[in-house]
Amino acid sequence: VQGGNGQYHELVPGMRLFSGEVVATGEDGYARFSLSEGSTLDVFPDSELAINDVLDEEDSSFSITLFLGHLTMNVEDLKASDMVVVPTMVIGIRGTSFSVGVVEDGSSVVSVTEGSVSVSEGDFAEGGQLRLDPGQEAMSLISGETITSEINSLQSSETFRSFRQNRLESLMERLPAVVDKAEARLEPALKALDQSVAAVVEHS
Repeated sequence: VQGGNGQYHELVPGMRLFSGEVVATGEDGYARFSLSEGSTLDVFPDSELAINDVLDEEDSSFSITLFLGHLTMNVEDLKASDMVVVPTMVIGIRGTSFSVGVVEDGSSVVSVTEGSVSVSEGDFAEGGQLRLDPGQEAMSLISGETITSEINSLQSSETFRSFRQNRLESLMERLPAVVDKAEARLEPALKALDQSVAAVVEHS
């Protein structure tokens, strides 16, 4: 766990988490957190998330940001502002049991077991919301495409790991083309910078 002061410390049973802290699990890591009113949060291996709002005070809603990895939540006491934020969407919690995953290229997936969640791409102010009910799943790719499904194919840790590996392999295949495109865009800027530096040197 990385505290608000930037210092890292090992997560131990009974430890309380606070707003601003970042939780990271290793290759074989796993953590279960007890929230308010019997709710739980399970964080699976190779995951990283930030605590945005306090999780266990009676009058407080909770909000977390999942940067990478896989988690499941079982929520007993719902509040209108409870949410999970991932790179490509904001998930408003309207139900009791769901799974969220983020892979290395930033693509995100949410899968609902019980209750429902509302999904908004990007900021809440942009566009409408997509409601997911039990058995439904939505995948928001970094390209901006959103794919919905009636099958919870990524609900388990094992299936998410397979999905994550496939996306990573796809990313590695595309990486040379991405680098070439970035270099092509950067080249004119570097030439302009060189010309500006030369002009400054000439007049100094």
